[in-house]
Amino acid sequence: MTAGSQERNETRNGPGLLLIEGIMGAGKTTTAQFVGETLQRMGLQTKVYLEGNLEHPADYDGVAVVDEHELEAICRAYPEYAETLWSLAETAPQSGEKMGQDDPARSDPEVRVVPGEPEAVSSHSRQGCTWLIPYRKAQREMGGERMPAELVDALAKYDIYDGISLAKHAETLQASWHRFASWQRESMSTSYVFDCCFLQNPVCSFIAMHNAGADALQDHVLSLARTVLPLRPVLIYLYPTNVRETLERIIPERPKEWLEFVISYHTDQAYGHARGLSGLDGLIEFLEQRQSIEMDICKQLPFPVLIVPDPHRDWARAQADIARFLGAAGW
Repeated sequence: MTAGSQERNETRNGPGLLLIEGIMGAGKTTTAQFVGETLQRMGLQTKVYLEGNLEHPADYDGVAVVDEHELEAICRAYPEYAETLWSLAETAPQSGEKMGQDDPARSDPEVRVVPGEPEAVSSHSRQGCTWLIPYRKAQREMGGERMPAELVDALAKYDIYDGISLAKHAETLQASWHRFASWQRESMSTSYVFDCCFLQNPVCSFIAMHNAGADALQDHVLSLARTVLPLRPVLIYLYPTNVRETLERIIPERPKEWLEFVISYHTDQAYGHARGLSGLDGLIEFLEQRQSIEMDICKQLPFPVLIVPDPHRDWARAQADIARFLGAAGW
């Protein structure tokens, strides 16, 4: 079945944005890969971004968000890595900024050299800036010598999802999605398939971590929806009707550390503390509430939504439903 507005551009037949959502174990990765392969068979240039992709064009993973004073403090604490930090730092996007614009630090005429900073950073460009440092990507690419564990831990305290205020988190993500949408609207040469970043990640921040309430979450997500509306988006929501059964099916397939982490993440933060959640039962209660909130949001979205109940019971049927949905939506 479908939910949300069915108003769309009848001449779609081109690149766009496909969003895949659902709780853990619902089949998001399988579905995202299926959708990507389907679009490629249709002759559309397609990029699929699964959960944890450090190169995501709209969302962030393993990125610290710091102001100039916080970044300078980290550089003072780790002076031997100051040059590395400044080489990694990029200014956070602002509302209205487009991807591909030159970094202001690279075009500022009033350049001065700051000890431990690259020559391209000026006193003017640093004032009032918010900086993004992709520390997980740097750790992966640079190794322990240039990005040691203690420096990674220091940066993780400012992680965009786990270390900053909800207001700064929302502002940074809104600007990033706006920048992506502006760039994609102008190029429209590639279809993008995003896994979990449109609903799941905001739920983790707004609900699990900050216990900000469903209304605040909905306002944030609907703002993102309006931002990407020119990209002709559609959303595929995978809906296991029995959360406990879904978890019991996937737990044996995953490491013990994974289960410990997801239980802790969903029960040992603001939302879980406020409701006394604990253990597997607490995780299940959270995920059931999450599904309810996400389904409510799906009904408010201004673009086509497909709800796929229990896709794991019959993947052939689920994929056929998805293919029909994409065809009806103009793909």
